[in-house]
Amino acid sequence: MKTIALSELLSLLSDPSFVFTIGGNKTFLSLSPLSYRDEEKFAYIAWTDIKGRAYATNFLEGVNRQIKTENNSIHLIDENNEIVVIEYKKK
Repeated sequence: MKTIALSELLSLLSDPSFVFTIGGNKTFLSLSPLSYRDEEKFAYIAWTDIKGRAYATNFLEGVNRQIKTENNSIHLIDENNEIVVIEYKKK
């Protein structure tokens, strides 16, 4: 497993040549500039599963300063301190 900085993650998430999914479901991403304050949100992600259930969560800077990545997946900690795995691939 590799670790990347939050600034690297934002570059990846804002790259239009990638598609991001959670559990195989496409995501909607909304990103904010970094403020370097632990309690600030830097990303909002929403997705719908195959049964039509909608999910959404925010990600805070403080617990995501160093992000684990492995085999085209990103492991983030959401606002509820749960790990969310986001997969990515070239369009």
